[in-house]
Amino acid sequence: MNYPKLERENDLYYFIDSDGKRSENFYFADEYKDGYALVQREENGLWQYRDLLGNLSEEYFMAEPYQYGIALIRKGEKSPYNFIDIYGKKSEDYVFATRYNDGYALVQKEKKGKQLFRDVFGKTSEEKTEVGDIAYEYMSGKIEKKDIPRHFFFDESFRLKVLSEEVRRDKLKNLND
Repeated sequence: MNYPKLERENDLYYFIDSDGKRSENFYFADEYKDGYALVQREENGLWQYRDLLGNLSEEYFMAEPYQYGIALIRKGEKSPYNFIDIYGKKSEDYVFATRYNDGYALVQKEKKGKQLFRDVFGKTSEEKTEVGDIAYEYMSGKIEKKDIPRHFFFDESFRLKVLSEEVRRDKLKNLND
């Protein structure tokens, strides 16, 4: 995928699209990941995601770059943590959450609750799981759909996540052609 090129000039960032058109300036901008770039318009400002067409998302107090089609966000300073997928669907609320590391984020649903592992498909568990490991390998590009053992597809939620990702990858590929 040929994402818009990130450039920096006079301590400001901007993107150059495939037609050579320059975007607005940003105080901070990150490279595109999963079709979105994390941007901040002004120092200490709110965060937004910029899509491939230059559209900006709603604003967030805290936002992490997308990983595996998911990003960690907080709407306000005292707001709960949520994960948001590339389609804009938000996860349940968490009082504590970390970004993903090797396919899992640590999350906590209640203040005095137990910390759980959250896999890249959004399932939480007390321990890392085989299905979570396979989801991570697939979403990180280490394996292809054809390499996923068949029995995982009996789980409807897993099957739908893989199907959704295949459609997304196909759309990105078509944008690049």
